This record gives sequence, structure tokens and C-alpha cells, in this order.
Amino acid sequence: TSKWGTASEKNVSRFEILKSENGIDFKSIYAVEANNHASEYQFVDKDFINGKYFYQLKYLNSLFLLFYFQEKKKKRCTPT
Repeated sequence: TSKWGTASEKNVSRFEILKSENGIDFKSIYAVEANNHASEYQFVDKDFINGKYFYQLKYLNSLFLLFYFQEKKKKRCTPT
């Protein structure tokens, strides 16, 4: 589960979660419209299987500028 929150969403139109297996080639896997006020968000990657993945949180503002937050690496293993 990935969670993030905002103190203000002035001029923010939407958020996107991007995913990569190699940390270089990212694809968008989730998008949500901004609530235009302080908010909490949550995303669960239902296609998550064993392995290592990189995630980025991107937001688009009303001026159509893109901002990326630091990628996050997650790993999930199945007990043997």
C-alpha cells in the first residue's frame, strides 16, 4: 500500500502512480483527481507479484507542469 497526503492542493489537478521493474522505464498504473483541499490518498498495487519494483508519484498542476517525487523501491517475497 502506498499512502500520501497533502497540506494544500492549490493548482493541483491530479496525481499519478508510475511503476517500473528496472527503475528507468516507468508506466502509469493509477491516476486520481485532486480534491482541491488537504487530503489523504492511498493506492494498492493489485498486480504486485514477487519481485522488486520502483514507484514514482507524479502530480500535474493547473499550469500543466509535471512534478515527480522520489522513487520508492518495494520488494515482496513469498516464504518458502
